[in-house]
Amino acid sequence: MKSLELLKSLTNSCEQINSIVQKDLLTLSKDQLRWKSNENSWSIIECLEHIVLSGDYYLKEIKKKFDKKIPSNTPINIQYNPGLIGNYSTKSMEPKEGKIKVKMKTLKRMKPGKSQLDTDRIIDKFQNYQKETLALLDKSRFYDLGKIKINSSLGILIRFKLGDAFRFVIAHNQRHMLQAKNVMKYPGFPES
Repeated sequence: MKSLELLKSLTNSCEQINSIVQKDLLTLSKDQLRWKSNENSWSIIECLEHIVLSGDYYLKEIKKKFDKKIPSNTPINIQYNPGLIGNYSTKSMEPKEGKIKVKMKTLKRMKPGKSQLDTDRIIDKFQNYQKETLALLDKSRFYDLGKIKINSSLGILIRFKLGDAFRFVIAHNQRHMLQAKNVMKYPGFPES
């Protein structure tokens, strides 16, 4: 796949997430956003907070790399080949056929707070995070997606190509957006 095609696909996925938030989640009451099916599950607002906690790490790493590299004068549209680790990580993260296939433990530092979170603040942070993600995807057109390396949230031992870092982050966002939408399907979800 060409790099600009990959960035367009990732941008479309990010915009789909924004659409889900606008259509399905922003119409919910604070009680609905905070509701949990049991004490071990996450509420919708906790899913959104987790997306931001995890994604912010990668956005900061990407911005640091951009600050150190000189962008091309024109968009770079070369063949993009995912890395082995980045491809595996993305494939295991992304939902398949509307389901989360591979269960994963969340790093302690990226676990959301309690269900009585400030919903307005988290929604604002989520929307700003999405805008920043879209802006960085757009800026990435002027960088070689295969040459820039991004440290994973697990540390410097696992590094992603820039393209894989974006693929991983978007897959992660899709995973937890599906989780958030699934909260509304549980018996006992409040009417309003």
